[in-house]
Amino acid sequence: MRGAMSSRIECMHRDYYQASMTGIAVAVYENADDSDMRAARAQHQREPLRRDLLPAANPD
Repeated sequence: MRGAMSSRIECMHRDYYQASMTGIAVAVYENADDSDMRAARAQHQREPLRRDLLPAANPD
């Protein structure tokens, strides 16, 4: 999904194969400047674990 990526991307892999009459294409892109995005994603993924593993820290 190109719209979900930042404005600067880097093509990591590109391949095209024509097995018969229909071509098959694969392209893998990564954000070129995604250090902030990685930190935010890591924090988002850690939050549920923190709530589950530290029930004393969660007042609910």
